[in-house]
Amino acid sequence: MVAQQWLRSTACIQSDDSGIRAKAKELSEGASDLESYARKVIAFTSANRGTGAKFDSLDAKKALVAGGSCTSRANLAAALFRANGIAARTISHLPAWSPSLFEHWLVEYWHPDYGWVAVEPTLGKFQPAANELVNLAVSSPEDEDRAFDALQTRYVMPGAPYLSVLELSKELDDVAHAPDNKGRNFAATVGTVKGTPAEMRSLFEQARKNFDSLTAQSKQFSAPSAAAIKNASKLGKASDITAALTR
Repeated sequence: MVAQQWLRSTACIQSDDSGIRAKAKELSEGASDLESYARKVIAFTSANRGTGAKFDSLDAKKALVAGGSCTSRANLAAALFRANGIAARTISHLPAWSPSLFEHWLVEYWHPDYGWVAVEPTLGKFQPAANELVNLAVSSPEDEDRAFDALQTRYVMPGAPYLSVLELSKELDDVAHAPDNKGRNFAATVGTVKGTPAEMRSLFEQARKNFDSLTAQSKQFSAPSAAAIKNASKLGKASDITAALTR
C-alpha cells in the first residue's frame, strides 16, 4: 500500500502514546465510517486548548495537553488517525486564502476507495478547496523522526518535521513585522536567472550540494562568499551564481 509508511509512530507524531491512543478510542465511539471519524478528529483538534501544559514544542503529544499552533494541531490529527490504523501525513502549504500567513499546515488521511483526503485540523474544515492551497512539503516519517534534531537551519519551535518549515529572510521578516503593512506578504521577485541548459543544470546541481551542506552545519558561507552569491544572483547569470557557490 502506497500509504503504509505513514502508519507508524514517529518523534513528532506519537501515535503510540497512551494519551493519544485513549483520545483516538474516545473519538472513534459512534463514528460509523472513516469520514465521520475524520470529522470528529478535526472538530476536536480545532477546538482543543489542552489541559494547561506549557506550549513549548509542536509535537502531537504536547499538542494534546497544550493546544498550540497549526503545526501542533496537524501533528495531533495525524497521530489520532494513525492510532486507529489510518495512514495520515502532514502537509505544509502556502495558504492562498490568507494575506498574512507564509505557511500553514493540514493533514491528509488515506481512504482506500478515494486515496488521500485533505482535512484542515486548525479551522476544522473537511476537504478545503484545492485552489486555496499551494503545497510546499509532504513530510515523510523520516522527516518526522528528525523533528527534535539538535541543529536546525530554521527559526521554529522543536517538534516540526525536518526541512518542512520556511525560514524567512531578514528582508521578508522585517516587512512582515513592519507596523504599517498589516501582516501582508510583500515578497517580490529580485531577478530572473538566465543561462544555457547546461549552465542551469550545473547551477542546480551545485545549489543542491550547498543545501545539503547547510543542513549539516549552522554556517556554510563566510561574509564575503555570501555577498558574492547575493551580487551574482542580482545579475542573474547562472554561470556567475555557480562560480560564487563554489568559491
